[in-house]
Amino acid sequence: VPMTDKQQHLHDAGLSSASQLAQIAERRPLTPSEKNRMMAALQQARMACNAAGLVDKETQGSPKLKELQSLVEELCLEGGQKMVVFSQWKGMTDMIETMLREMGIGFVHLHGGVPTHKRGDLMTAFQEDDGIRVFISTDAGGSGLNLQSASVLVNMDIPWNPAVLEQRNARVHRLGQ
Repeated sequence: VPMTDKQQHLHDAGLSSASQLAQIAERRPLTPSEKNRMMAALQQARMACNAAGLVDKETQGSPKLKELQSLVEELCLEGGQKMVVFSQWKGMTDMIETMLREMGIGFVHLHGGVPTHKRGDLMTAFQEDDGIRVFISTDAGGSGLNLQSASVLVNMDIPWNPAVLEQRNARVHRLGQ
């Protein structure tokens, strides 16, 4: 999904900062502070790809949210399917929640702030309530959950660790399904 000019600017600024630090790393080992700054710069670039508002805390919406809205309309509203949507960032899942509220779509939202004893209730509601069409989750829900009632999985971002991506995918897809 193409980025807006604002997203592109934030992305490029993050990559530029990381590139400067990478040039230093070619000459000498980075200090712990420099390593942290490099990771923050790379994180900024990744977050900007989802939504500028994740970085600047002001900008509303994003092309990815518009694309997700189209998928929800087509697959969940018109097609009657259930969908699981993952993002690494709680801020992005909050934006998705706002979008779904505005659309009037039933959903549940799992993130690291949800107590462990309440997570089962979210899964049960998603599995059994036909009015709940979307399960939104950070990677707090990436392992140990069975969400086979969903037939659609959307990864708003791809994690750096391929094992995390496999865990996300395994929440929806099981052998024999």
